[in-house]
Amino acid sequence: MEKAKPISKTDKEISFEEAFARLEVIVRQLETGEAEINEALCLFEEGVTLTRLCAEILDKAEERVKILVKGENGLVEQEFDELPGAVSS
Repeated sequence: MEKAKPISKTDKEISFEEAFARLEVIVRQLETGEAEINEALCLFEEGVTLTRLCAEILDKAEERVKILVKGENGLVEQEFDELPGAVSS
């Protein structure tokens, strides 16, 4: 099993991709149930912090998209799949 190594960078230096990858490792470790209680609690706390960080980064990205998508009468909020050039699933 892959051992989780805490990210040593400050929150502002961690990219979304790094935070998400670390979060995946933490989830896998917690799912196995092999971590001792103290380690599991530390992993859980780190996971909560990373989840909040990821949500904050995504919120900021969404705000940037809203700013970039303007209509004739000001800001026009659109779903991502409604944006010109977006690929619908």
